[in-house]
Amino acid sequence: MEFESNDSNWDGVYYYPQLFGGVMLTAAVLGLSTSYFGGTVGLPTLPYMLPYLKNLQKKKREKRKIRVYMDGCFDLMHYGHANALRQAKALGDELVVGLVSDEEIVANKGPPVLSMEERLALVSGLKWVDEVIADAPYAITEEFMSRLFNEHKIDYIIHGDDPCLLPDGSDAYALAKKVGRYKQIKRTEGVSSTDIVGRILASMEDKKGPGPNARVVYIDGAFDLFHAGHVEILKRARQLGDFLLVGIHTDEIVSEQRGPHFPLMHLHERSLSVLACRYVDEVIIGAPWEITKDMSQPDPYSVPKNMGMFRMIESPKDITTTSVAQRIKANHEIYEKRNAKKEASEKKFYEERKYISGD
Repeated sequence: MEFESNDSNWDGVYYYPQLFGGVMLTAAVLGLSTSYFGGTVGLPTLPYMLPYLKNLQKKKREKRKIRVYMDGCFDLMHYGHANALRQAKALGDELVVGLVSDEEIVANKGPPVLSMEERLALVSGLKWVDEVIADAPYAITEEFMSRLFNEHKIDYIIHGDDPCLLPDGSDAYALAKKVGRYKQIKRTEGVSSTDIVGRILASMEDKKGPGPNARVVYIDGAFDLFHAGHVEILKRARQLGDFLLVGIHTDEIVSEQRGPHFPLMHLHERSLSVLACRYVDEVIIGAPWEITKDMSQPDPYSVPKNMGMFRMIESPKDITTTSVAQRIKANHEIYEKRNAKKEASEKKFYEERKYISGD
């Protein structure tokens, strides 16, 4: 934020001390000269010079802000996207984000998971974003680059150090690099939309929960040093219904009930042993010792409801984590092919990447 003073013209003295000193010296010399020559020559006095100093100060305050541009699909928003935009904002004063259109994504990468409206809401909600250009092209063309520089007053185009190739294999940011208006940021490794899609596709093989009319059976215990007796009791419990839910007590509870030397196996080891049993459908890791009403009729908001402090906020959108996953599952073959291609490209990039110093 630029500082602006409402004081008198003397403010210029503090911003331009060398200039002011020079003016004073000149004025003193001229004053001596005109006095020496009888004051016959008319020269401007110091007060008339101060507005000039004020104008110099004003020009310094009005220095134009640096505007940077970063584009992307921003499909399945994750912390890697947020970190990229944070880094981009640090390279300028104002960050303008280009959101690639649905049509461009389909042509270059395959169908997006989220619609333009949904992606726009996500990007606009980030604290580092000042403006958003919707329906931006996937490739930076000369025409679009001219619009960025002239209409949107962009100074630099930003992208991560990961490859962004067009279908023909060319660099999507070649033009920006050619004209010297390109800056690069560090990619956040370990997360990507491709990876998230892969996780969702893998979840298609996970166990399903009980059906709407299923008879659920619950049994709990320590299940320490998992043995044949445990298997038989779980088998009989499963025969009582359609879905077997097993509660596994915490290490603290087991120790309180059986002594300080127990359990022999910690909670996660015991949980894995139970999950491996064919008769078990699901487990509650760290189940309580006492079965309360909340376990059969869970209401985590009962206290604020009783105090009259509870308010339910309805979402204006019908999108949920489950519905997003269903979109991916419905087109799983397309996304599997896209993921395989993307993963191969990223693997090649990281194998061939060379580290160089630079700004």
